[in-house]
Amino acid sequence: MLAPISPFDKLTPPKAQRIHYPRLISRVTGTAVAKRIEDHQKLPPAKLLVVVAHPDDEILTTGTLAKYAGTNSIQMVFLSMGEGGHDVSGLDLADHDEDRYDRPQNPQLAWVRQAELAQAMQVLGIQKPPVLLRYPDARLSRYGDPIKAELKAIIQATRPEYIITFGPDGFTGHPDHVAAGKFTFDAVHELDAEDPDARTRQLPGRLYHFAMSQTGYQTFKETLGKVFQPDEAALASHPMPQTEKPFVARAISDLKRRKVEQAWKAIKPVDISPTDWRVELSPADLLRKTVSMASHRTQFSADEIRLFDAYFKADPHEYFRRLDRFA
Repeated sequence: MLAPISPFDKLTPPKAQRIHYPRLISRVTGTAVAKRIEDHQKLPPAKLLVVVAHPDDEILTTGTLAKYAGTNSIQMVFLSMGEGGHDVSGLDLADHDEDRYDRPQNPQLAWVRQAELAQAMQVLGIQKPPVLLRYPDARLSRYGDPIKAELKAIIQATRPEYIITFGPDGFTGHPDHVAAGKFTFDAVHELDAEDPDARTRQLPGRLYHFAMSQTGYQTFKETLGKVFQPDEAALASHPMPQTEKPFVARAISDLKRRKVEQAWKAIKPVDISPTDWRVELSPADLLRKTVSMASHRTQFSADEIRLFDAYFKADPHEYFRRLDRFA
């Protein structure tokens, strides 16, 4: 017996909507940079300006962003869309190698990462739209002059009280992180030399970079060992001999732990001084921090999110060090 005709069968299906992938910069021209600078000059003021390389880099300060987002005074700047990054989401938009920096630009990955960023910003409660400069991922060091020109325009327009970016080690050693910090540092000091208004606001003394304290790093390593414990219960229904399950469970946990250790091996902890910031995070701040990190599904595995959720709770602080020199 034939099924009755649905009233929807009589409707003409709409044309498939075309995905408009983010425009990625492949050639930088003076005219294009000048037009973008004009757009930056229309930005409203902000108390805090955060400059990072890629969507997901903001996780180093998301607790602080969540704490102060309700003031509508935070402006985020992303130099690249991360279109050359890895992908651990299962969408197969890229490989899983986090140390590879020579991938071609992938507009599909850029589109997904922009959507992930929008979700993360919503979770954090950040009201101002982020500034997306869209310079080529993994190649930021080649575009110092135009990036600095754009950053100077953004700083002049937003007139921030404080600026946060990467330090000389890029936190994880990523070349784009180092470039983002260097260009921000240079833009601030060039403005200080060129613009009397910037000089009176003493911008160089208001520049900070992400940091992990020595105690925080020790807590991170201890948390790493606690989170990745052998889980024999996960193998309960597996047909392998019972005597082998403890060894297999330990091998799996060791493999997961080493993978995360490899991804974060370049972190260099620092001694926090009285001139540095130490922001204490509430349980609500920590929840937003973890959920915003989970928004970046292409960049963080479930194991990494589980680890960092435990670490955030074990050391509920974020640290920022004065960026006095870049060497």
